[in-house]
Amino acid sequence: MYRKILIANWKMNGNSESLKSLAEHYINTFTEEQKVEVVLCPAHPYLSLVNDITGETSIELGAQNIASFPKGSYTGEVSGEMLADIGCKYVIIGHSERRKLFNEQSEEIARKIELAAQNNLIPVLCVGEELNKRQDGSYLNSIKEQIEDSQILSQKNAVIAYEPVWSIGTGVIPTVEEIAEVVDIITTMSKAKVLYGGSVSADNSRLVSGIANLDGFLVGAASLKAEEFYAIYKSLSG
Repeated sequence: MYRKILIANWKMNGNSESLKSLAEHYINTFTEEQKVEVVLCPAHPYLSLVNDITGETSIELGAQNIASFPKGSYTGEVSGEMLADIGCKYVIIGHSERRKLFNEQSEEIARKIELAAQNNLIPVLCVGEELNKRQDGSYLNSIKEQIEDSQILSQKNAVIAYEPVWSIGTGVIPTVEEIAEVVDIITTMSKAKVLYGGSVSADNSRLVSGIANLDGFLVGAASLKAEEFYAIYKSLSG
């Protein structure tokens, strides 16, 4: 059965107490699981904690990153096999923060997607343009290249999240028409589900959720605020 997807990317935020409280609140709040699949993505140290709370519910677990190697002497890395073993269903790959702050390149992102698939994890590939690409009109070519280079088009079960880099965490959101244009391009290239991310809020989610072919949201800061995240959830399930 088709369901929309709502992914909470908690990034490097929270602690045992706050994330436990948030996860418990969400399992008591999200009751329309037949319409929306909710995915919680805490930082790696809290994956087990969240999984213990949500494991018997309809809420799914996701990771924020995956190693580009299957196993071995890679201190500090977490493999796809480990993520699957701990209960993850999804993994975010190629987020703009990883690309910018950790210099992740297309080849590494492609390896991560392949390793996710090998471990039956659903890759959530993040794509998006820098402000200069939007301004000079080359943004669509940039997004197409990111998708093609990632090798995600060869995966049968995948998600692509459009997150304009200039919108993430800034409170500035593209127009509905601008988002719809990119969503249309992605859907012509791939059969993957398509999400939007980038300053998603209770205020703008209902309008954006009406875009044709949009399958849900990847939410950052707002997913740490229970009432706001619930409002976003309702915009997809209502």
